Amino acid sequence: MKMLLIHYLPRGARSRTRRLVDAWRREAKDHDLKETDLAASPPAAFNVESLAAYEYRNYLGEALDDERAALLAESDRFVADVEAADIVVLAFPVFNFSVPAAVKAWMDAVTQKGRTWTLNESGYCGLLRGKKALILMTAGGRYDGPRSAWDHAAPLARHIFEFMGFDDIRVVRADGLNSEPAPMAESRLSCAEGEVRQIAAEWLAPIDTFA
Repeated sequence: MKMLLIHYLPRGARSRTRRLVDAWRREAKDHDLKETDLAASPPAAFNVESLAAYEYRNYLGEALDDERAALLAESDRFVADVEAADIVVLAFPVFNFSVPAAVKAWMDAVTQKGRTWTLNESGYCGLLRGKKALILMTAGGRYDGPRSAWDHAAPLARHIFEFMGFDDIRVVRADGLNSEPAPMAESRLSCAEGEVRQIAAEWLAPIDTFA
C-alpha cells in the first residue's frame, strides 16, 4: 500500500494539526509512506510564464522546450506522487475560512488536464479512479450549525479529489480549538485523533485471501 502525506504545518511543533498527522503516521508506520512538506517548500503559484506553458502543453498538445518544461517540473512531480499513491492524506489548518495559499497552490498543481482529469463527450472525467483521500483539518473557530456555510476549506478539498476521480474521500475536522474552553478543545482534538485511527484501521486492514 503506497501512501502520500501532504501537510502544511507552519507552527511546527506547536501545530495542533500535527497531532492528526502523527495519529496517521503511527497507524501507517508499516506502509510505504512518502511525505511532502508544503510549509518547508511552498509550491510556486502559476505565473504568466508557467500558466502559458501549461496551456500550451496540456490544452494544445504541443511539446515544450527544456526551458518551458522546467517551469512545470514541480507540478509534474506533485502529479506523479499522487498518481503513484493508493491513499493521499492532505493535512492543514484552516486560514480565514479556507485552505492556506500553499495548499491551494498544490491543488492547482495537481489538477492537470490529461493527467488527473480530462474532458470528453460526457463532460468532465477524473482519471485517478480506485484511490482514497483523507483530509485532516483543524480550525480555531466552530464550523457547525449556523456557521457551517463559513467552511470553504472542506468542500474545496473534497471537490478537488472528487474531480480527479478519487472513489473514497473522508474529512476529519477538529474545530473550535481557539473559541472553546481548553478542556473542550482538547476533547474535540482527541475525538478527531480517534476518527483518524478508525479510518486507518478500515483502510489499512489486511485483506484475507483464500485459496
